Amino acid sequence: MFNQRAPKRETLLGDAAAAPEVVRRSRYPSRLTVYSDAPDLEVSIEEFETFALDRLQVLRAIEDAQLRAKGEDDMRKRVNEALERHLPTHTNRSKLAPRQLLNERRKDHVSHFILRLAFSRTEELRAWFLHYECALLKHRFREADSAEKQELLAAARLRLTPLSPAARDDRLGDAAAFYAAQEQLFEVDFERVFDLVSRLQVVVRAGKAYVPQSEVATLLLHEFRLGLARALA
Repeated sequence: MFNQRAPKRETLLGDAAAAPEVVRRSRYPSRLTVYSDAPDLEVSIEEFETFALDRLQVLRAIEDAQLRAKGEDDMRKRVNEALERHLPTHTNRSKLAPRQLLNERRKDHVSHFILRLAFSRTEELRAWFLHYECALLKHRFREADSAEKQELLAAARLRLTPLSPAARDDRLGDAAAFYAAQEQLFEVDFERVFDLVSRLQVVVRAGKAYVPQSEVATLLLHEFRLGLARALA
């Protein structure tokens, strides 16, 4: 995975106008990822060091923002500034050329796995990395547009069971009024959304929680946290 030779680059043709088609056929079709597959690319020693330091700067900026930010808007601003300086990932609609888009995503992907290795040595390091990687994913998901969110949720394979209108009435009864009338609900084991349960934001019946479409991000973060915790163990 890592060696001293210069990294191999994907051959990319076309200008920025062709970015959506070219990028979607690549190994990095979206800027959002849950890092389910380890990189199989060659990485130079210089890139190894630069990628690791830049991602670490972002995670430390999130830590600092959580301690010092004056409200949600200030925190969002601080984290976005750190990402733009150290680890930018632009959308497919940006005016950047395909090569630059893919290089950004490659850096993001590889740097995650470099730090995953570096922070797996002790329980304290693992806990720190896990917390701030989850915070980074949460921030990026919030900043993404609806299409990007749907692509990530599909790629994450969250095992969601959609509730039909008939099942909604049968299983929830009068409690169905807790949700907006036309909002899609998903049935999941309540342990997967304990945060929502504790904040009384979902209805629970017979060990199942009924999660609205607007709160699916909580499931995404839960599954990401579990998977990353297993990988770090």
